[in-house]
Amino acid sequence: MVPMSFRDGTAAVRRGAQGTIWYASPMHRLTLVKEFTYRGKPEEWSNTYHFTGVIPGTDAEWRALAVAVMNSEKTCYASTSKLVTAYGYTGAVVASVYQGDFRVGSDALIPGTLAALSSDNIMAGDQAGWLRGHIGVSISGKKVYVRKYFHGGYTTGGAPDSLTQATKDAYTAHGQILKGGTLPGPSTWCAPDSGGIGLTGVSQFVTTRTLKRRGKRPTAP
Repeated sequence: MVPMSFRDGTAAVRRGAQGTIWYASPMHRLTLVKEFTYRGKPEEWSNTYHFTGVIPGTDAEWRALAVAVMNSEKTCYASTSKLVTAYGYTGAVVASVYQGDFRVGSDALIPGTLAALSSDNIMAGDQAGWLRGHIGVSISGKKVYVRKYFHGGYTTGGAPDSLTQATKDAYTAHGQILKGGTLPGPSTWCAPDSGGIGLTGVSQFVTTRTLKRRGKRPTAP
């Protein structure tokens, strides 16, 4: 079968019986778009989650799922990031079936809630940490993961490359909620081919994630 392409670039390869490779469609996907200030201008960053479970059938159900996921995800970054838009998708359909404007309403602009010690440093704009889940092995036998990246976390004052324990704990707790079956539906985090998520892990060190709309470098004089 022909490999499917997913918007967030996540690998969709899994090894089946006798080494056969198969592909399938996720049941539904949710993209949460956050906004923060980067280089003095508004910038957006996002994560897309794939879920098994009952597909939301109305805008109200999609919004309830978006709010529930955001209420978990917001613990992974500081209040400098706020939810502005959510998109819902079914199966492998490229066009969204739900577009939620979170700039308005009683649940508008949900901010991050991750706290820091006075000695901690907030990440630079294009720095990030990650949560990953094991989904299988590649054709070559290497482990395959899905990763979700989060801007706006904290590094420790004495070791600026290391994520704070609070940041790592927030990533771990978020992964447990995504897999725990308590989200509306219930929706449970899955691989892009709708397979299960195995063991999860979090980054120990800060990394970079290029922002899609980052400004160009100024022309040299």
